[in-house]
Amino acid sequence: MVRRKWIMVSCVIAVAVAGTVLLLSKGPKAKIRRACKDLASRVSAVSEGEGEQKRALKAFGLRKYFAAECELALRNFEHNGTYTPKEIAGSVMRMRSRFERVEVKLYDLSVTLESAQRARVHLTARVEVKRSGGQAVRSEARELLCSVQKEEGEWKFTRFEEVAVLRK
Repeated sequence: MVRRKWIMVSCVIAVAVAGTVLLLSKGPKAKIRRACKDLASRVSAVSEGEGEQKRALKAFGLRKYFAAECELALRNFEHNGTYTPKEIAGSVMRMRSRFERVEVKLYDLSVTLESAQRARVHLTARVEVKRSGGQAVRSEARELLCSVQKEEGEWKFTRFEEVAVLRK
């Protein structure tokens, strides 16, 4: 009787350990999705309860999400070009300081692995901003194709390109 009890307890522990290992060892697609969501969270800013120091730390932490050079190619956007992670973090910090609220939401994330080191992410990004001083909220959505590559064990963004969905 005691032996059967120990076998059952051992089985339960083995299943729990196996489940934990499976949950913690995410595949590359899950890691890329997580990086996308973390990046959107770090870019987002709400003035209520978020001090300047916390904003600065979040912006400074953006650098780990980008490769040494990251290209931006959006339609009707004057700041297209290639940037370093430091330049991106600085630009985001300046942009966030001009707005009371910045909210980035991602929809329809689709990850395609091209190789063990490269992937493409197709997503829809919606950005809502509210200027300091109480001006109206502005909202914009764009469909993006992002290129990511694995560097030093982490997935980093190398390119953001806008996909033309509807044309006049």
